[in-house]
Amino acid sequence: MKRWISLLAVITMALTAMPNPVVHAEDTPDTAVVQNVQPYNLYGYAPTNMLRITGTSAYCESNASGYSNATKIVMTHYLEKKVNGSWTSIADWTKQTTTDDTLKMTTGRTGLASGTYRLRTVATYYCGSASEQLECISSSMTVS
Repeated sequence: MKRWISLLAVITMALTAMPNPVVHAEDTPDTAVVQNVQPYNLYGYAPTNMLRITGTSAYCESNASGYSNATKIVMTHYLEKKVNGSWTSIADWTKQTTTDDTLKMTTGRTGLASGTYRLRTVATYYCGSASEQLECISSSMTVS
């Protein structure tokens, strides 16, 4: 029995004394592994949004949910058009709530010219005088 205990002790010491493997930059693959890392928000969840275009009309919808410590939510829709490679706001709308911890906003625009559009939603969550801004950008859509 003592022999087994001694053998087990020797094996344990030998294994713990082995160096840990080290990965050097040149040993890593060329592709990066992307993990779903969520930032820590203080007063609310990241807003969600959706842009739908039918013909020359845009339909925009966003949702924002504050944590229980949020005292006010202000949300702004920016309907943006790609002009010369940059996004330019062509319309904006703002809505707020101080009595609820969620805010839903629906807006729209008709008579869009041909081009590529997206919806950018900015939600500002307040906790007293402190605030944080969170943004969501929709997929782009094209008007022919």
